[in-house]
This record gives sequence, structure tokens and C-alpha cells, in this order.
Amino acid sequence: MRAAQPFLPPMPRPGPEDPGQYSFGDRARVERVLAEAGLGTPAFRPIDRPVFLGKDIADILDNTGRFGPLARAFADAEPAAIDKAKAAIAAALEPHLGPDGVVLPGACWLVSAGRD
Repeated sequence: MRAAQPFLPPMPRPGPEDPGQYSFGDRARVERVLAEAGLGTPAFRPIDRPVFLGKDIADILDNTGRFGPLARAFADAEPAAIDKAKAAIAAALEPHLGPDGVVLPGACWLVSAGRD
């Protein structure tokens, strides 16, 4: 997203209540959602693992812009701007390309909660 940003129409940063890949990145929000669902205090266990994005950069670029914020930005962009954005994405991914494909560091939580 950051690599593509300079070439695309403005992409507003999603708010904490908006859907998306980071919608549960705020611990307080997760606790609130679970409490509203009638669940007790949640336990958070961090899980940090590599994330496989694709076999190569061309594979990733073929799928870039099909959904999510980049899809919305690509829908409003000129073809030349999309090409520049994809070139910037490719350059940003290059350091993460290895024998197993393109792999980025990933982090998430395993959250569990029960009824009180």
C-alpha cells in the first residue's frame, strides 16, 4: 500500500471500526466486541509467523488490486498510474523474494474468550 500510494488517488486510512485486515488490531476494540457479545475477558496469544504472498512477484502483481483498498484505488486510477503503482509494489517486494516465493513477516493474535 505504501509503495503504491504516491501513484494512486488518495486512499483514506481505515478507521478502527471499518472492515479490513487491521480491523481487530486494537486490543481494546477486540475486548469491547467480545464483551458486547456477552463473553468474558479474552486471552490474547501473539502468533508471529511468515506470510506467504505468492510464488513470485509477477504472481502477486496479477492479483494486486482485485480486492481491498488497492482495488478501490485502482478503480479510480488511470492505467499509467496503476502500472507505476505495480512497479513500486514489485520493487518493495523484491527484498522478500526467496527460494520459497515472496514471504513477509506476519503477526496476529489468537484470541479466546468464554462466557463468565
